[in-house]
Amino acid sequence: MSNKYAKYSKTQKHTPFLPEATLDYHDRGTLSTYDIERELNIFLEDSYNHDLSQLLIITGKGHNSPQGPIVRPFVGQLLKKHYLVAKYKQADDSRGGAGAFEVTLIE
Repeated sequence: MSNKYAKYSKTQKHTPFLPEATLDYHDRGTLSTYDIERELNIFLEDSYNHDLSQLLIITGKGHNSPQGPIVRPFVGQLLKKHYLVAKYKQADDSRGGAGAFEVTLIE
């Protein structure tokens, strides 16, 4: 008898996130929301067209912005609704933590 939950077995190995490409907004100066969205769309589409699936997007935490964080929350909103994004999350501390996103594209 097969176990219908076998894919959730503790013996299944977790595939580590290994970014294949990086978009870095950090220390780029003042960017408009138009520029942020344009660069993100180009990056995601180029990555998808080159069969890349694991991406790192560095936004910074927004500590140097006089108005508070702008890039990070806006990029988060864009990733949430982008048609090429299968999933995303805050990056692990070794990759920027709260100042970056780990993104997986659709297949």
